[in-house]
Amino acid sequence: MIPTARSLPDPRAPSAHLADRYDLGFTRCTLLRSLVNDVHELTTADARYVLKLYRHDGRDSGEIRWEKRLSAHPRAAGLRVPPVLSLPDGDSVGLLVTPEGPGPFVLSGFVEGTKPQPPFTDEMSVASGGQLAAFHEAATTIFRRTRGARQVSNIGSTDRSNRSCPSIARRKTCSATSRPQYGTTSRSTRMQVSAMVT
Repeated sequence: MIPTARSLPDPRAPSAHLADRYDLGFTRCTLLRSLVNDVHELTTADARYVLKLYRHDGRDSGEIRWEKRLSAHPRAAGLRVPPVLSLPDGDSVGLLVTPEGPGPFVLSGFVEGTKPQPPFTDEMSVASGGQLAAFHEAATTIFRRTRGARQVSNIGSTDRSNRSCPSIARRKTCSATSRPQYGTTSRSTRMQVSAMVT
């Protein structure tokens, strides 16, 4: 047998394991995407949820908490960003034991929508661009308050502490930097914000 760098859970396992933790009666779990992270759709009798499983050696829990707090800013501005469900202890990030080691996960609500389909009209492009611009504008509010300090505020702190997450504070600054591992080499802070949330 060859070594395995990354396993893929049986789709039945997350729904069975998380039903008690969230007190939700999941009836189905479907793998939607498996690229950098695994994204599953969990369903109950009357609702849909999205489970994001992060790989063991990827972002740590503090970074993921920061990411989820970032996503709350566009939601507060009225954009259709899915809410993150908290675990019984109030944390937004949990851990699942995998063959590679503990892997963080987040459960969020499901936002209905469709992927743009041809024909790609000018109206569709304007509408999509408007949504992206609104998201960027809402997300940058977390940076405006700290631009003078050149350091991110306590948005990187855990749900149980007011201390900043050191790994976030070191690199999530307002200065123009290049973060290719987040999917962008742009020197724009707004592009960094978008890339970190996706």
